[in-house]
Amino acid sequence: MSLLHLAAVTGQRAELLELSSRLQVLSRDKENLTKALAKAQVSLVKVLARDEDRLALYGADTFLIQNEKVEMAHRYEARLTELHSVIAELGRKQEAHQASMIQEEELEEVEEVEEVEELEDQLEDHLENRLEEQLEEQEAEEEEPNCKESEDCAEKDEFRIPQPLEAAAASSPAAHLNEGTLGSSEREEGEAERLRSSLDILRRENAFLRKKVRDILSPHVRVSIIVILRTFLLLCGKLFELEPAGEEERTGGVELVTRVAERIRLRRVEQGDKHLSGSDISAFGGVSSTRMAEHLAEDIRKDSSTQELFNALAGCALPEMQVKEFEVELERLNAKMEHLRAENDVLSLTLEETKSQCNHLSVLLGRYESNCTALRLALTCTEQVVEAYEALLGLLESELGMLMANCRLAGVLGSRSSDEDAQETLKKAVHGKAHKENAAQRVLVSLATADRLYPSPSRTSIGSTGSGSSGGRSDGMGGGGEDKQLRAHISRLRREKKRILSTVVDDLECPPLHTTDSSELPPTHFEAHKIDLENAILLQELAGLKEEKAELKAQLYLMEKEKSSLDLRLEGKETHENVLRTQIQLLHAELRETKDPSARQTHDGVEDQVCRMSEAEKHRKLIESMRKERRLRTKVSELTNLLEKLNRNCELRLQQSSEFTADLKRANAALMQAIERCKRRTEGKNKRLERQMLTLVETHAAQIRSMKGKISYLEERLAHRASHPSLASETEL
Repeated sequence: MSLLHLAAVTGQRAELLELSSRLQVLSRDKENLTKALAKAQVSLVKVLARDEDRLALYGADTFLIQNEKVEMAHRYEARLTELHSVIAELGRKQEAHQASMIQEEELEEVEEVEEVEELEDQLEDHLENRLEEQLEEQEAEEEEPNCKESEDCAEKDEFRIPQPLEAAAASSPAAHLNEGTLGSSEREEGEAERLRSSLDILRRENAFLRKKVRDILSPHVRVSIIVILRTFLLLCGKLFELEPAGEEERTGGVELVTRVAERIRLRRVEQGDKHLSGSDISAFGGVSSTRMAEHLAEDIRKDSSTQELFNALAGCALPEMQVKEFEVELERLNAKMEHLRAENDVLSLTLEETKSQCNHLSVLLGRYESNCTALRLALTCTEQVVEAYEALLGLLESELGMLMANCRLAGVLGSRSSDEDAQETLKKAVHGKAHKENAAQRVLVSLATADRLYPSPSRTSIGSTGSGSSGGRSDGMGGGGEDKQLRAHISRLRREKKRILSTVVDDLECPPLHTTDSSELPPTHFEAHKIDLENAILLQELAGLKEEKAELKAQLYLMEKEKSSLDLRLEGKETHENVLRTQIQLLHAELRETKDPSARQTHDGVEDQVCRMSEAEKHRKLIESMRKERRLRTKVSELTNLLEKLNRNCELRLQQSSEFTADLKRANAALMQAIERCKRRTEGKNKRLERQMLTLVETHAAQIRSMKGKISYLEERLAHRASHPSLASETEL
């Protein structure tokens, strides 16, 4: 018994050691992930710093270029915005149709690429033809002698040219400055040169945007580009509106038909590869539950939907910081959702395990009840056997008394007694024998009643024995029939007791033994459920680690924002320091100037006493005063610039501080939720461990009690056999 208890304790210790080792492995994995995250963050910071330096240099160059070509930027801003919206729309359409389409054949893809290039060439030729026609029409109209008619034609042409060219013509300062002084020929040459330059710029822009679209978009997206480009061609035709009525009749009837739209054969998802469900994945491994497989298969679909959302956000006109914040928050919420889903799976599997355990306990309780019923029946049989033995013993004692009385009466014994005493002893023996026979008859009646209520297989033999012995009650010894019936009932009750005890199950906790090898059999439902539960717990831990990783990323983002706010504050402090230094320099200059005129006045007083001031000296003083005035003006302008910069920095700092406080509030709320979640998780783990320990303790206690009962039963049986050897020999006879 103590060995069993020690074995149970060692088993529990082994399980605890295994759990602790698994916890250490998970903690090491968590530390490795944290280190990898830190390395990735450091590399990200380095890359961001390097990109910021490059962007700063590139921004300085672009600022100079923009100062030189401001008009050009305004001219093409609308067109660039339109093309960016077209690219974003293409990306969204591609992501929307990616789930319901598969890629076409390679030959069709090559034809689609050729069709896209053909459409792009058509777009370029269309733009070039429009601009050349504008040039020819404008030159033909400006050659007319009447200036008013030429101005009217120029105004009409302005309505016909595209919006970027119209903005260029309206914003050109040279045309407005030289309009009254230059002649008609110079004006025509200037307009022609400007239109040619705009045409070259449009060509370069078209080539650049075409290259950019080819680099960004994949081949299977170019089917959607065809429709967008044709829409863009129609849009350009509506914007230009240069064709007269005759040309409209000539070209309006010709409609471009997309051959690719007629040739493409699209196949639905149902005809191709389907998404693998949990039942499909579980069929490979033999696991009955499909939750884990569905959880693993769901990550792929969720990643694709998240990527579609990020691509849609990339095409929108949102600021980069807002998109980054949205990504961080979305990742944190996804990690939290995964953790909650994992906890839900663990709870559901725990509930199923509890149900299976309850079913097992109900089965075990039924076995105990059946054992209790069998033992109760065996006890009843034992009591009946004891009553039969008592009745048989009484009959034997009465027969022995009759034999002793007859021997005394016959004088067989050595001492001969009187006749009266012998007669009295014989009467007593006869009376006792009659009493014992009546008791035996009552016992036989009770046993017969029990046989009628609870029939047994040996009832027929008992009935035949009773009928055969009913005629033998008139023998010399008497009571021979009751003796035989009692012995028959005793043997029958012993057989019944042995049959009932054979139905008692000894090892209730042990599972049934199988003769086949367990390694060759597939996993049972219990083993599969246990594997699913272990996988669910591991996935829960993994989801917790992912959630902690997402929270660390959110904290990193907040720290980066705090760093940027501190940088702005430092820049404001530096600006304030520069202002103070400038004020100190101004004060020093004023102090020097106040000292120099006093010395000059004393010196000039001496000079005035000697000679008069010349005109050259007066002119020199005037020049010095003008220089001083210019210097003061430059200092005043510097001070105003510094004050403006300081005000801008203060505004930015206030905005950053407000955003930082809002982020801190959100981070505080998130940390509180994380702390509460960790508390609930640890409480759940502790409760689960307590339940497991309680179940283990209860099972071991039940095993110990069953072993104690078996040991006590065997001891009582051995003691009973040792104390009643005569009964054992009679039973054997």
